[in-house]
Amino acid sequence: MIALRQQDLAAAAELLEQAVPIARAATDGLIDQRLLVSHLGALAMARGQHATADGWLRQRLQLRVRSGDGNTPFAAFDWVQRSHNLLMQ
Repeated sequence: MIALRQQDLAAAAELLEQAVPIARAATDGLIDQRLLVSHLGALAMARGQHATADGWLRQRLQLRVRSGDGNTPFAAFDWVQRSHNLLMQ
């Protein structure tokens, strides 16, 4: 996420490509999975890959609902980010 925040998209992509499979193998927690897809969605948005980002952001919403957080204020942020991505598209 540091590389992404610094707009070093190549480094962010390389690090996420390495980290995501390791992190997925290490946990089956819904919150952890949601965090992973959040990072992937943010990277796709920054790269202008809005259709890909929408898929990740939809998955994040589904994971939030599955974890029981679908009606919390935090879910509103997910909808805002998805809407922002669609506007960018």
